[in-house]
Amino acid sequence: MKGKGIVTSVRRAGDSNEYVIFDGENYHKVVSKKRIRTKSVSFSESDIEELKESVLEEVKRRFFRKIRYNVELPREIAFLRREIERLWKELAFVRITGEKPLVYFDADADGMVSLLLISEAVKVNFKPMSPWNLELGSNLYPDLRAPFYLLLDLGSTPDARAGVSLLSSLRPLFIVDHHYSDSPPKDVLLVNPSLRDPILSRYTTAILTSYIVKPWVDRPNWVRTAAAGDRSDVIEWTREDRKKALALEIAPEVFGMNLYTMKQILDGDLWKPLWELFKSRIEKIEEIAEKEELDIGGKKVLIVRYASPGFYYPHRGKVASYYQEECGYDVVIVEETPKVKLFTVSLRGNVDFFPLLERMKDLGLAKGWGHPQAVTLKTEDPETLEKEILGWLENEGSSKDDRG
Repeated sequence: MKGKGIVTSVRRAGDSNEYVIFDGENYHKVVSKKRIRTKSVSFSESDIEELKESVLEEVKRRFFRKIRYNVELPREIAFLRREIERLWKELAFVRITGEKPLVYFDADADGMVSLLLISEAVKVNFKPMSPWNLELGSNLYPDLRAPFYLLLDLGSTPDARAGVSLLSSLRPLFIVDHHYSDSPPKDVLLVNPSLRDPILSRYTTAILTSYIVKPWVDRPNWVRTAAAGDRSDVIEWTREDRKKALALEIAPEVFGMNLYTMKQILDGDLWKPLWELFKSRIEKIEEIAEKEELDIGGKKVLIVRYASPGFYYPHRGKVASYYQEECGYDVVIVEETPKVKLFTVSLRGNVDFFPLLERMKDLGLAKGWGHPQAVTLKTEDPETLEKEILGWLENEGSSKDDRG
């Protein structure tokens, strides 16, 4: 027996090393006193040698030819079988190699449950993300050691195109999503039924992900919670599932983003105090909100208007859903007034800016902090502030001339 393959594990066996080698079809054990430091090797029954060239892609191609995805998909989304099987094969291969794909996900119940399902199937590194991050390329931190990148519950829409393009230029990129777009990104593998028919967005990302990992992972209660979070009608869910989804979404703000806590919420009772926290924030919004009830075309309509309450979650969409679910309105419109926009002005120079800082405070024009030669100002009126700064500098210069 001779062949080439990749080392998937090694352990000590007396005064030798026992290597487990995968050749794309079968596993082989070779015991040798040699110390192998690379993944790519040639091997026989009695020996093993390091290879300078990588055989990873060769082994991967052989593996892909061998395995088949045998999960039955709902007829509505059966057209996605090719894309689902391709992603499933990629996951199956990293289960063997131990490599960690980098998973970006939307931090709502649908995205978090999708991440959890993937993490039960393979080891992952992960980062919460938003379309804004993808649009501007902020906080992506792409790991160049990852075999591929995976976007969950985001990446299909035009605002994500810049980030998608960047990531796909670095590593193979896969997107599992259910948001409709008439111009999705190209040159990436998309598992998104709504691109064919918007009504198929009812197959949310977690539902799609559950089909992808089904050969290894079966967590119907998790998927049910995710479906409740997006109010999908593909899976039946209960009011408790809905509460659990809302609790899951508030958790990162309280505990940070970690898989253990997410699982505790889904499998235990941790969701209950988080649900109470959610309700207390709704009560806070109730205190500051102005509500108007209307009857339009026989539909019971509620308009809720409030200034930003000082916390992000629950955001407008979840507030609207809450009033609809708990109060029985046909339509809920939530209008949140953003916080007053403050402009930031930075000053640096060989000047003592503290007198200027005090003057701006006295005028009520800006608030600031810093050091004598480095000051930051916050203002609602940058044009007036700029004029005051220039006038102050002119006077400051005249005073110095007079002193000279």
